[in-house]
Amino acid sequence: MRSDEPSGRRLAGLGGAPLAPGAAGGSLALAQDQRESEAALSAVRKEIKELQERIARETTRRDENARALRAAELEIAAATQELGAIRKNLATQQTARRELTQETQRANRRLAAEKDALARQVRSSYMAGREELTKLLLSQESPAALGRMLVYFDYYNRARSARIGAVAGELTKLAELEGKTTSVEAELKALEAAQARELVSLEKSSDERRAAVAKIDEEIRGGTAAVAKLRAEEERLADLVRRLSEVMA
Repeated sequence: MRSDEPSGRRLAGLGGAPLAPGAAGGSLALAQDQRESEAALSAVRKEIKELQERIARETTRRDENARALRAAELEIAAATQELGAIRKNLATQQTARRELTQETQRANRRLAAEKDALARQVRSSYMAGREELTKLLLSQESPAALGRMLVYFDYYNRARSARIGAVAGELTKLAELEGKTTSVEAELKALEAAQARELVSLEKSSDERRAAVAKIDEEIRGGTAAVAKLRAEEERLADLVRRLSEVMA
């Protein structure tokens, strides 16, 4: 692009007065300057148009990425909420499993105590019963008393055995519940891991979108600044062409 200094000097020298017949050379030079200025003006306007079209495309791309970023942020929010719900459920299951484990331990202690009590009772009953039985047999007293004693020992032992059976049944149920809880806990842990991986992936995608939007914004700002400079150049060249046209008229 040529400077308008030569034409400016010629314009200043002419002072806007009509050209004399002997100023043909100056007229040709002014015409050349006018053609060059018009060509430069046309080139600047073309560049402005191309820049504006590029800015429009970049703006569209930025808007698309911005919409995708908003969608990703909504997905992240939903995934974070879901992960929180999973972890809350997992914590509940873990608490339930610990409580079941503690209850199982207590039931095992009760079972051990009942078995120990039964063993002591059997030994005690055996010793006491054998002594009483010997006395009854030797004294040849009423067979009914002997029968009542045997029934009493049998009932007492059966009652203790029933309690042992009840505790054993409780342990079986506790084991089933603990097994189910452990299974659910394992499923929740797997779900938690999968959800955490999904969240990391979403956050990575969101970061990439955010970086893309920032880069496009920077490009748009640069293009807008370039257009502003070209607009100033366009105005300057348009003014030069106008003045040259006035001089040439």
